[in-house]
Amino acid sequence: MRVWADGRGGIRRQYLSGAAKGVVLLQNRSGSWQRPPDGTFQSLPSAGSLTPDEVADAMIRNYKLSVSEGRRYAGIRTRRIAIRPRESWRPSRSLSIDPSTGLVLQDATYAPDGRTRSITEYISVQYGAQAAGLFETPKNAARTDDASPGSYTARASNDQVRADTGLPAPVPRYLPKGFRQISQGVLSSSAGVKTPASRYGDGLAAISIFVQGGVGDMGFDQVPGADTGTRGRRRYRWRRGIEMGRTPGAPIIETDRQRTTISIERYRLSYVVIGDIHVDELLRVAQSLP
Repeated sequence: MRVWADGRGGIRRQYLSGAAKGVVLLQNRSGSWQRPPDGTFQSLPSAGSLTPDEVADAMIRNYKLSVSEGRRYAGIRTRRIAIRPRESWRPSRSLSIDPSTGLVLQDATYAPDGRTRSITEYISVQYGAQAAGLFETPKNAARTDDASPGSYTARASNDQVRADTGLPAPVPRYLPKGFRQISQGVLSSSAGVKTPASRYGDGLAAISIFVQGGVGDMGFDQVPGADTGTRGRRRYRWRRGIEMGRTPGAPIIETDRQRTTISIERYRLSYVVIGDIHVDELLRVAQSLP
């Protein structure tokens, strides 16, 4: 992979080999875009995030940080920052940084059980002025709209989520220690169906919760005049799960070295929960949803 950066928030990445060969990722202060090989740029969804100060504060509270002398990468001596979890169910990470520029020359992430998730390192670095056109916002970029987690777009408030979907962003009754809401948002399908979602983080790890399906299959009783939400000109209200004949189903769990995905049907709604913490802790979150 080749990377260009302007030092002002503009980053351009081009994959030179592997399954993603030819793909270009572009990020600047206005947003993020992806261009497939022989294609045009597509706008990527806005995920929302914590501020750098909030990330640092959360990381200090939830992880143990240490600094030591690092290896040389691209011929540059580095300082290594190790980020180790205070609880065994969290992931970990290490960064090797050029102390003169702050450039991360090596980045390694690890699963809660210590297995390596990914390692990225630079083999060469060249400093110099970059062409401004490399980081310009693409004109007429297409919008992704596939109702998958990749279509998530953050909203400024839960009221906006409710206005778009007729539902609030999902909130579990249980969150692991140190996690807080990063953002709330909406998934959008090409058919025009919008569903709520929310994201939580602890400074390093993240949990995403998506309501699955449309209003018609979410355990709603479509009765005019209720006050729990609107969708178009129709209004909907909850009925308790037992009245709807709906009982929680067994969760479907898919896990690999990178993350765990849990699909679960609860009394009111069906959800997809994705996270990079230990599967047992993530399951507690999923089972606490209404």
